[in-house]
Amino acid sequence: YALGVKVMERRAVCAVTNFEARVLHYHEQAIDTSHKPEAFCDALAAMVRDLIARTQVPIDKLFGVGVGLAGVIYSNKGLVRYSPFFGWSDVPLAAMLQARIGLPVIIENDVNTLTITEHLFGAGRHHNDVAVVTIGRGIGMGMIINGQLYRGAQGGAGELGHIVVDVERARRGEAATIEAIAADPVVIEHFQTRNGQASATLRTIIEAAQSGDEYAQMALQESGETIGMALSTVINMLSPEMLIISGEGVVAGEHRLRPMLDALKRYTFDGLMDAVQVVIEPTDDQAWARGAASLVIGKVFESPLIEGNPID
Repeated sequence: YALGVKVMERRAVCAVTNFEARVLHYHEQAIDTSHKPEAFCDALAAMVRDLIARTQVPIDKLFGVGVGLAGVIYSNKGLVRYSPFFGWSDVPLAAMLQARIGLPVIIENDVNTLTITEHLFGAGRHHNDVAVVTIGRGIGMGMIINGQLYRGAQGGAGELGHIVVDVERARRGEAATIEAIAADPVVIEHFQTRNGQASATLRTIIEAAQSGDEYAQMALQESGETIGMALSTVINMLSPEMLIISGEGVVAGEHRLRPMLDALKRYTFDGLMDAVQVVIEPTDDQAWARGAASLVIGKVFESPLIEGNPID
């Protein structure tokens, strides 16, 4: 068995899987991300121990615990180099959790956990060069290059959402990155501002767009076009065999996806799209937890040439 945890802003989701990444047990609960690292590790370790006890998984059959969270993660050293949710820098999270849980712990950027799952068990399992882009509260990317997850020198590869795409905004000192222009919270903010609505969710905006609301349609279209431009950059730089577009924001439907795909084709260099298979699939919380569990499973099948493997 493997156990996976995905940590979000105000809660964590946890799953026990078999070695085919099939979820056998699932749990979620609120968690205070304002805690200092020690207190947070105490709370997360208690959550993991509780799930193990309730599911009665034999401890000697549990190969390890994978934890996915947003930020720059140096997985081979078990280090959170920077976490936007926690405001942490250089926190040895894997060692701190391992001391509390008594099991091997692997930490990784959350988008990379989904990327590993797609490569081992999902749409990308028969491909050696795959890019996975997630759309939601943020916009992130994971990369399989030559059959292996690519993390970069410091574990920060794939921060697609932080690429600047609006030079004029940047010159004015305004937020000008892909994420600041096109992520779900920005779509919600634009709709609220234009429509004069005090509160909204992505779901209510989708419903409004489907009912003909021009402000909802405009907010989703602008987001889709910007994301499509970003995806064209991914193709132009990496030329992968497969591009998987995932995350909670994929459920926004045709009012976001159609302009996204149009922009992707429009801005990709001539001929490069011909060899790329594009897959669009929504992601729920259980998939994120499953992805974290795949960190453990992936270590078993990882190339022995890769150094720094925390599980021997």
